[in-house]
Amino acid sequence: MNTLFALEVGHSLETISIKNVPSIWITRYAEVSKDFNPIHVDQDAAQQKGFDQPIVHGMLTMGFTGRILSSYMNAHLLIQQMNVMFLAPLQVGDGVELTGVVKEKCVAEVKVEVTGMSSSGHRVIRGEIVVKNRKINS
Repeated sequence: MNTLFALEVGHSLETISIKNVPSIWITRYAEVSKDFNPIHVDQDAAQQKGFDQPIVHGMLTMGFTGRILSSYMNAHLLIQQMNVMFLAPLQVGDGVELTGVVKEKCVAEVKVEVTGMSSSGHRVIRGEIVVKNRKINS
């Protein structure tokens, strides 16, 4: 397995595709996070706000971006920081395709630019993930 630190700047990471976000994921996330905002869990509330379906919690969408890195991580690597912008809501039932590109790299740190596109053609998230090598003192 190649770690993230073995990759060169400009390398595109493996794309992660989630074919559809099922409502059970939203229910479970709401239970864990205690975020029961009706726009996430209630069809009528979502429609009153102009959506066809309830919308996925932003933090759950952000969590999906971490999956881009999973096959490149090892015990010495740590996601130090995630900075993302939520550009459009992801609706329950939509799919999302997540991509990442190595943007910067030094001995102790790699920065990956991430983007998420919904199956309906909207960019839902973009940002940067910083991964630190804990074996290196910086």
